[in-house]
Amino acid sequence: MNTSPLHPSDADLDEALARSFDAAEPVPDDAVALAYAAATFDDLIEELAALAFDSGASDALVAMRTEQADTRMLSFSTGDVTIDLEIHHHDGVIVGEVSPGSEDDEVVAEAIGGGSVTARLDEHGRFRIVIHDRVLRLRVVGKVVTPWITA
Repeated sequence: MNTSPLHPSDADLDEALARSFDAAEPVPDDAVALAYAAATFDDLIEELAALAFDSGASDALVAMRTEQADTRMLSFSTGDVTIDLEIHHHDGVIVGEVSPGSEDDEVVAEAIGGGSVTARLDEHGRFRIVIHDRVLRLRVVGKVVTPWITA
């Protein structure tokens, strides 16, 4: 392959294009720091669960009631792992079940502000956590993480 100035390699062209973009519109340092913070190595082995059911959704049967329910039911799934949750609004209690789950599994409720609460699953895959933050996500360490939830 000829890599003369008249016939640069693809790698040389990619590098020149990247330098041009960096000079014209550099990525802010804050954006780079947030990107690195959002993708830690531990997160790479955990699959993001999809919301399968939300009793607070406008199309859920619970929404037909006139008063707001004190307990919100959520279900998340990856296809291999399911997380069912009851979020009790009045006292910050989250009761859940991970299926399949084992007593070796840990569940971490992470608040968007940075705090967290950890619990071990019982022999049936159930757990109970008390957390008063309104925006959180749940992580079954090494397996699955939910999207951010507004409780």
